[in-house]
Amino acid sequence: MDAPPVDSASEEPIVENSSIFVLDQDAGEGRIIIGDVHINQAGWLVIQLSEAGVPGAVIRYSAVNAGENHDPLVEIDPENATSLLFASLYLDAEVLGTFEISADDIPLKNGDSIIRVLFNITLTKGTVVEDSSDSETEIYSEPKY
Repeated sequence: MDAPPVDSASEEPIVENSSIFVLDQDAGEGRIIIGDVHINQAGWLVIQLSEAGVPGAVIRYSAVNAGENHDPLVEIDPENATSLLFASLYLDAEVLGTFEISADDIPLKNGDSIIRVLFNITLTKGTVVEDSSDSETEIYSEPKY
């Protein structure tokens, strides 16, 4: 599959019509649900901490397939989460199926804007994070190219 066009000034690919929709939610059980992700090619849904209102450390990522991805579930560590998180779409380049944030996997853009959504989470006290090994929900799967 051909890589999307790259804006030489920022070296970030321009991908039209990709989007993320997410609602504020309770993540006390260590899970967040991203309502809908639309991406023109296989890539990554990346969850980052908010550090002074800007995207900070990556706390989790999950592969997303080209097209519509409804209700992708992402496990997070509530102990290390901030009340504001960013969800972003990243290109899956170079080594396909391996997230390489410091290399070729870079944020996707619609025009001049990085595809990124800020959302609030609450952490209800007293909830327990379940062991994902007993869960029937698939947290990560290989993207389909």
